[in-house]
This record gives sequence, structure tokens and C-alpha cells, in this order.
Amino acid sequence: MISHQTIYLRSHQQELAEKSIEQQYQGQSQLWESYGEGGRQKSIRDTIYHLTYLAEAIEADDPLLFGEYLAWVKVLFANLNFPDHVLPTTLACIRQVLAEELPTAEKEVALKMLDAGSQTMDKTSLTLPSFIEGDGRWTFWHANFWKPCCRATGAPLGR
Repeated sequence: MISHQTIYLRSHQQELAEKSIEQQYQGQSQLWESYGEGGRQKSIRDTIYHLTYLAEAIEADDPLLFGEYLAWVKVLFANLNFPDHVLPTTLACIRQVLAEELPTAEKEVALKMLDAGSQTMDKTSLTLPSFIEGDGRWTFWHANFWKPCCRATGAPLGR
């Protein structure tokens, strides 16, 4: 069920994303011009993903949900060789657009969640721990189920 806190955010994602990207492209035109219209459309699509995760985190009242998503995007963007400032700039543009566009009832909670997620992202290393080695959360599953299954079927282990 969609709460009153995300009605506008969810129903205006396309418009909010377009405004955010317009602002970002104006501020960083030299960086983005080589990507052309296709790159611009991908940026809008990605910003819609950011807004969707933001809305989900608000619905769940879980800042860590949005923060971990942003941490993943930070690593993804680094591996796509985007400059380090791209994601923080994207989030700043999103923040400004939300501050201007969201109704008062949604604005405070959305900006608070966006800021909390950004703080989590800022603390994230570009090298994430393995989920299947050491004390990762999938270590037990990998050791006791995946490895024996691969051995039995002859499938590659992957590591």
C-alpha cells in the first residue's frame, strides 16, 4: 500500500527525474555531452530507480535500505569509470528538485531519507566485502550447499 508520504513522489517520478537530470546536465555539460540523447535517457532511467528506492525506503521507514542501495550505485558508477563526484552531484540535484516540487507533507520525510542515505553512501568503501568468503552473510550457504552441489554436478564454482 502506498502511504500518503510517497504519493506525489511515486506519481511524478518521470517529471522529477527529468528535472533533476536537466539540472545536472546544465551544471556538468562537458561531462555529459559525449553521451548524447541515449545517455540522457539512461540518466533519467537511473534517476527513476533512485526515486523508486527512495520511496520504498520511506514506505519501510528504513534509511539503511536507501543507504545500501546508494552504496551499491556508488560501486557500480566507479566500475563504469564515472568520476567520483557524479553520484553526489546527482543526489544534490535530486534533493534540490524534491525541495522545490514535493508537497510539504512529503518533503520533510523525503529529504531526511535522502540525506540519511547519502551519509551511508559517503561512508561506503568502493571495495565491498565478499558475501561468500570469510564472515560474509552467504558463507554458510556457499560452503554447505553451493560447493557440494557444484562438485556433484560438475558445475564451475565461480571462485
